[in-house]
Order: sequence, then structure tokens, then C-alpha cells
Amino acid sequence: MKNSAESKSGFSLFSIDEHRLSVGLLVLLLLSASGYGIWVAMAPFLPSTARVESKTPRKEIANAHFASKEWSDAIQILQEMLEDDPDNGFAIQRLALARERQAVDKWNQFKELGATTGNSNAGNEILAEESVFFEAAIARWSDLLDNARYERTAYERLASIHARRAKSLGDPEDIEKAIEVLDAMFKNGHTTSRGIGPMRSFVALKDHSEFNRLKLDERRNFELNSQSSRKQKPREERVW
Repeated sequence: MKNSAESKSGFSLFSIDEHRLSVGLLVLLLLSASGYGIWVAMAPFLPSTARVESKTPRKEIANAHFASKEWSDAIQILQEMLEDDPDNGFAIQRLALARERQAVDKWNQFKELGATTGNSNAGNEILAEESVFFEAAIARWSDLLDNARYERTAYERLASIHARRAKSLGDPEDIEKAIEVLDAMFKNGHTTSRGIGPMRSFVALKDHSEFNRLKLDERRNFELNSQSSRKQKPREERVW
């Protein structure tokens, strides 16, 4: 049943409320659009931290991809990090390791192929892909040879990847290259993480004529470094 106001004016009170609601929604829509437009216009001038502060840090994303062995995805994130910070040692080190893992995957594929079909064309394709990953790993580890934080690790990984490649693919040039890297490493006063003698990474080098000499050089460095550490350690106060 219509009320008196409705009968006199010909308009419903409900229609007035709907009209106001429509106008209100339109105003909100226009305000939202204008706000988004301002953000889009200003975003290029804002610091990068302001634009990505709500996102997960790229370092964590890259580490998650590493944990899942998603090398290509990890590499993409790490390369983006390097574009923003070309001297980012963490990104370079993880890129080198990702490329190294890709090369190792190809060594395993090549070994499995030889144990099954022995298809030469397929083997050549695997080796061509391996060469790209291997060279990329070498380049990245070499980039860290002048980085004080990663220098020792870079030397060890360079020698290791050459030695393991020699064992996997049988290239004698890699044995010589591994020996050269270790020689340079020990001349710069470094030692490997566990000593080249017991490390499985260097099994392919054990028959080389320089291997025993290198073990002695490393042992000398270890002793010198140990002495230096003891001298730098502050003397503890004697308690009587």
C-alpha cells in the first residue's frame, strides 16, 4: 500500500534511497580509480623497497627454489638480484652453484645414457648442454676470486668442479686445470674445507705427480693459519 508522500509526488522513498546508494557507489569507484592512477604515476619514483616491501624477499624465494632443486627458477630470481646489485656476492655464489648443479645433472644423464642405449646423438646433445652450464659455473666462481668473503670457497669449488668433471667425463684437461687452481689457492694461503687428501671431490687427482706436493702445501698453510689464529686470540686472564 502506497503512503501519502508517494501518491502525491509519484516517487517511492525506496527509489530515492536506491538513487543515493548508486551515487555513493559511483563516487567511491571514481575515488578508487583516481587513487590507483596516482599510485601508478608515482610508483616509478618511489624507492624499490617501498614497491616490494609486502613481497617475500627474493633471497628467501631463491633459497626455496634451491631446496626444491628448481634451478631455472632460482637462476631467474638471482639474476634479478644481480641486476639491482651487480656486486651481490650471495647472488653470484648461488648462481655459480645452480649452474654447477645443472652441469652435474648432465653428467648423470650422460652416464645413464651410456649404460643403456649408447645413442651418440643423444649423448652429444647432453654434452652440449653440459658445456653451457659448466662454463657458466666456471665464470661465476671466477667472479668471486677477488671477493674476500667468498675467495676461499670459489677456489675450492673451481678445483672441485674440474676434478669431478674429469672423473665423470674423462677429460684429462680438467685434471690439469684442477691442479692449477689448487696450486694458486695454496699459494694464496688458503686451505680446503677438509683437506684435499680425504675429499672425494679430488679422487681423480690422486695419481697426478703434483698431488702429494699440493697436500704438503695445504698442510703448511693449515699450520701457519692455526698459529696465526692462536696469536690473535686474546690471552685469557688467569684465575688463581
